[in-house]
Amino acid sequence: MKRKSVLSIAFVLLLIAMAALTFAFWDQLFTNDSGNIDVGVGKTIEITKTIVSGEGKRLVPVGALQGEHDVYHIEEEFTITFSEKLANDALNNYQLIVSLENVRTADEVDVDTYGLIIFEIAGKELRITDEVKTVSIPAEEINKVNLKITLENPKTEDEYNAIAGKTIKYTLSFEYQQFG
Repeated sequence: MKRKSVLSIAFVLLLIAMAALTFAFWDQLFTNDSGNIDVGVGKTIEITKTIVSGEGKRLVPVGALQGEHDVYHIEEEFTITFSEKLANDALNNYQLIVSLENVRTADEVDVDTYGLIIFEIAGKELRITDEVKTVSIPAEEINKVNLKITLENPKTEDEYNAIAGKTIKYTLSFEYQQFG
């Protein structure tokens, strides 16, 4: 009798673990490196990217002396598609929430404590130092979300050293919510 209950408990734990892994895998299917994002209601899709200026290019602060291989901004576009349920519902009842999170160096150190990296998402500027780091966009206006990254000139040597020459990663999360 005792052996049956141990086996039953082990079986239930195995089912729970398999369900968790399946859902984690399923969430990964909704994004890819090409910038295509399939978002459903109540699901949050997180994308972690590295700031890349392009082949042989380097991001420099706006207004800085621009060299041959320097750029003042980086642009990226994310194509948003709707899950079947959302596409069949009235889109004017939903909004897309885009959040900026975790601006870090490649070795996971918080890097932009001075707010020098400016993320412009759908026309709204966000910095990691902002209290609110989200943009809300009515769903019927969405099929693409544009991201523009620029740097502000550092005011001190400490500010400069915080980001100069570092590989910087950031995370964006995308979630559809019903107006409520």
